[in-house]
Amino acid sequence: MLCCGNCFESQTLKKHIATAGETGNCDFCGRRKIKCIDVSELYELFLPIIGLYREIEYGVDYFEDDDPFDFGDLLPDLVERDWYSIFSDGFDNDKRDDFWRELVGQDHYDKDNPPLSLSSLWVERDVLQNHPYDMWSRLSYYLKTERRFFIADESLIGTLSSLPDILAGARHTIPVGDLLYRARIGSAMRKVVKYREKRVPFKRKEMGAPPPSIASSGRANPSGIPFLYLATDVTTAVSEVRPWKGAYVSVGAFRTTQSIEVIDLSAKYAIDDPFAYEDSDGTFGLAYGIKENSLLHHLATELTTPIDPDRSLIDYVPTQFLTELIRNEGYGGIKYPSAMAEGRNIVLFSESLVSCTSVRLHQIDSIRYNHSREDGRQ
Repeated sequence: MLCCGNCFESQTLKKHIATAGETGNCDFCGRRKIKCIDVSELYELFLPIIGLYREIEYGVDYFEDDDPFDFGDLLPDLVERDWYSIFSDGFDNDKRDDFWRELVGQDHYDKDNPPLSLSSLWVERDVLQNHPYDMWSRLSYYLKTERRFFIADESLIGTLSSLPDILAGARHTIPVGDLLYRARIGSAMRKVVKYREKRVPFKRKEMGAPPPSIASSGRANPSGIPFLYLATDVTTAVSEVRPWKGAYVSVGAFRTTQSIEVIDLSAKYAIDDPFAYEDSDGTFGLAYGIKENSLLHHLATELTTPIDPDRSLIDYVPTQFLTELIRNEGYGGIKYPSAMAEGRNIVLFSESLVSCTSVRLHQIDSIRYNHSREDGRQ
C-alpha cells in the first residue's frame, strides 16, 4: 500500500517521501498523482520510535492474578498516544490497522529476528534510567538546598548553557486571534428586580491573573509574580480548577492580540519531530535526543502534576527557575499537557498578550474518577 507526505505531520517524513517516492495514488488520504512510497519502506524511519518500547513480560510487569491489559497496550496505540503528531488530519483513520500491518510486515525479519507482534501488549522502556546526563535531580537538589538564584556548580552551568539550543527545538507559535480559556470557581449575583437576584459569571476584568499582592506560588510562577494560566479548550480549563459536583464555574474566553512564541512541552519528551534524529552510528539518534531534552521532559512532568496543597512550596523552585530561564530567552509562555483533561495548558508570562472577550457561567453536572489499588490491581 502507498502513502504520501500528506499523511504525516513530520517534515522529515514529508521530505523523505518527496525525495524517494514516485508519482502514484495514496491509499491512506486519497490524493492522486502525488509522490508516494510503499509503507514498508518507512520501517527503518519508524524503528527508533518502536525501539523505545518492549513487550510486557510475565513475572516482570504482571503476575498470576493480574490482567495484562492493565499493564500494557497495543504497540500502535502506544506510539500514537505518545507521539500524537505523527499522522495528519488528512490520514484516513479507518485504514490505521492496514498501515501498521504494512509497516511491520514480514519482509523486515529473518529467523534470528522474529516479526513484531501487533497483537501483543507493550510498555515503554525507561530511556532515562541511570542516564548520567540527566541533571534534573541534581539541579533540583542544588536549588532547594545550596543556592537559589545563582548557579556556581560548573557541571550545572555547562548543562544550562545548552538550554537555548534545546529550547529552539521546542518553539511553537500561537497565532494572533487564537482563543484560549481560563476558569475560576464561583460566580456573582446580580439584582434583577427589587427582591430577586440572578446568578451571573464574574466580570471580564475579574478573569485575569491575580495582582502581585495576592499572587500565590504556582508551578511556574513564584509568589508575588503573577502569570496567566490558560487552556486550549473549555473542558480542560474547567477540569484544571477541580470543581465539585454542583459548583458554578466562570469561564473566560481570551483572544490572543498578537502572535506568541512559546515553548511547547506537550510533545513527547518535548520532541516535535521524532523522525528528525539521524541514527547512523547510534550517537545522534532519537534516544540521544530524549536524553538531551531530559530537563524539558522533567519540566513538563512537573508542570503537568496537579499542585498538592500538602507539598512544600520549595518543591516548586526548580520549575520556577527553569521557567524564568525560558522567560529570559524572550519566549512568551509555555505550553504543556494537562493531567486533568485531553487538552493542553498554556501559561503566559504577560497578561497583555491576550484580551478577555467574554465570560460564560457553567455548572458541574457530574464528576467521574478512575482509580486503582496501590499494588496496580483494579
